[in-house]
Amino acid sequence: MLKTVDYLLHIHTLPDDLKKALNDPQDLLWGTAQLYAKLIETQYLWRIWQIDEFGELWIEVNSINDKGSPRFETLKLDSGTYALIENEPYQVLVDP
Repeated sequence: MLKTVDYLLHIHTLPDDLKKALNDPQDLLWGTAQLYAKLIETQYLWRIWQIDEFGELWIEVNSINDKGSPRFETLKLDSGTYALIENEPYQVLVDP
């Protein structure tokens, strides 16, 4: 199912649970915390990849890892950690 949205996301805040994990490589959320922090640092605007069954927003992050291989990740954003920035309409996946 598809939905049309007319905004991009500016990610500006690291969620509290990820703040704790950010400096502890042994924490299960460490990798997610690292990714979230990088997205904040870049100040890029992100397109939504999917809206899940709870109305939560997900983005797709594609990059190259340290070994030069492609890396494909998706990340659910916590509400209150991003701002909506008006943009041209585009379609996103929606879970019913």
